[in-house]
Amino acid sequence: MSRLNSRVVLVAASVCALALSVVMPVSAAGIPDEQWSHTVMGDLGYQGIVINDALNRGTKVDMFSLLTAHVDTPVGDFVCSSTNAINCAGATEYNYFAILPPCASEANKDCIVGISAYRDGSLLGEGTYKETLYPDHLDAFQGDSSLLIPAPSEPSIWSIPAAAHSKGSDYLISVGLNGRTSAKNPTPASAFFTNIYAIEKTELTGGADASRGFGKYGIACEQQSMDAKGAKSSGLVAGQVPIVQCGSLLGKINTAGSPACLITYDSQGRCLLRDPLDTSITLKLTVRLSHEINGWIHGRLANPDITLEPIASGGQKVTISAAPLRVPVFAAGDLYTKLPQSLQSAYAEVGGLSAGKWGTSNADHATGPIASRNATAEPFPYGSDSINELKLWLDYAGNKSGAAPTTWSLRTLDDREMQSASPCFKSGSGLKGIVATNATTYSDGPPEFTDGTLSYQVASPHFLPDGVTAFKGTYNLIMRSDVARCLYKFSSAPVEAKIDVISDSGVNSVATTLVNEKNGWINLSAYNFEFSAPKIQVKLTQQAVQVVAPTTNTPVAKSAPKIATKTISCVKGKTIKKVTAVKPLCPAGYVKK
Repeated sequence: MSRLNSRVVLVAASVCALALSVVMPVSAAGIPDEQWSHTVMGDLGYQGIVINDALNRGTKVDMFSLLTAHVDTPVGDFVCSSTNAINCAGATEYNYFAILPPCASEANKDCIVGISAYRDGSLLGEGTYKETLYPDHLDAFQGDSSLLIPAPSEPSIWSIPAAAHSKGSDYLISVGLNGRTSAKNPTPASAFFTNIYAIEKTELTGGADASRGFGKYGIACEQQSMDAKGAKSSGLVAGQVPIVQCGSLLGKINTAGSPACLITYDSQGRCLLRDPLDTSITLKLTVRLSHEINGWIHGRLANPDITLEPIASGGQKVTISAAPLRVPVFAAGDLYTKLPQSLQSAYAEVGGLSAGKWGTSNADHATGPIASRNATAEPFPYGSDSINELKLWLDYAGNKSGAAPTTWSLRTLDDREMQSASPCFKSGSGLKGIVATNATTYSDGPPEFTDGTLSYQVASPHFLPDGVTAFKGTYNLIMRSDVARCLYKFSSAPVEAKIDVISDSGVNSVATTLVNEKNGWINLSAYNFEFSAPKIQVKLTQQAVQVVAPTTNTPVAKSAPKIATKTISCVKGKTIKKVTAVKPLCPAGYVKK
């Protein structure tokens, strides 16, 4: 239904809000969950974990626009101001991350049209563009339409006075595209993401300033070189391999227990703080893209309504309406020697989870002496590795949670997440489906299709911060009807579904489920189920179409008309014969009597 000659409206069932906790949550000090920061002890020998949706590589707001070029001969990677810049012209391949600007005119594409706010279906007010951060960012670059590279910008601030939050009416919007392309094979963006934050400007500093590198704003990618021993140095050095080194100096403000800086807004390192979004307000964001959205979307949105409209000159107008929801943060840790044996084994010096399999903030800590490590594993909030690592820590952390920042974000799945997906999920163009959940972490990719069942796993601590109240989960799957029919080889007849939420122990959890099919989309949802790591299973069915034999009118044989006959008597001597016929005649030798 999301083909360019059609208009699509997707409406998801409600996605419940949720809260999670951490060890030493800063919210205990009266700081909003949105400003939560992970506080760890400074003692050597520490081993911990943080699973935080704000660290999601697809939606991090401290990312910035960047264009790099890869050259095969001699091998090297370069930061580029354009595709024609020195060392970048004629590159083998270009990679880009482009934050989109506000639209300057109706003709512009790859830009933000606007934002508005609603409550209970009624318009509260329209947003007004105020400013763009980092207008002179170190890594600013020019777009190249011939290679399908969009013209970039940086995150922008918009004001919605009618939708004021606790600290004002400013919102930070970050909408972006990223992909790879080349002169031999110009390719449109492979990924799309959006984020909206309620923000306030402060005089507080977050550790990033011009004196500490990575540009005047403390977040950038720099051109560096690497020698044969792996040592790095700034700039291009003859005889060494050119590399691109990225960094961010954002961190906690001043001391432990202070709020975390969302992003700096000037060269003095002053911070934008992230404030709570009003969960009763629906934010409606509209963007125009030069190419349609493809694949699958994962969202942290409540009651999303996504409209895709083709643009006559090519491309797609995308409107996303949704309320924010709360996405949990999980954190725990201690001195390695104080951890239970199961965790010590998992983070052993040789092997273990941290030996390159899970993302960590200190990737090489598993090979260093345990006594000198100060490491925090930071798995992305999706994927089986993340789910398994969370489950290892739950008992140690009391299976409870604390910080629950309000979140408004979505992202398309990348190629890696789609590798093992069913061909029905990958073939063709356009948006195939949306998955939304309030879990701490969840399966990457679309649902797994095995033996006629769609399976998807989610994981979160079982309890809210009080350690008593069970956290209730929500899962939504919106899938194009033709994709479902491809999976099951169904006809166009209506589809039915059965949704089961299977707990860790294999018990079918009590959950409320909802299924409907409308406008070419199948909407399935499950909510009010409990964690820690249930698996959601969906079985689609379709009643067999009964073939009724056509009615035939069998002709009735008509009786032949009765023909009149008569009988005569024939005599031969003493013998008499009777002959009956239409025209009876006596046999030879007989005479009619």
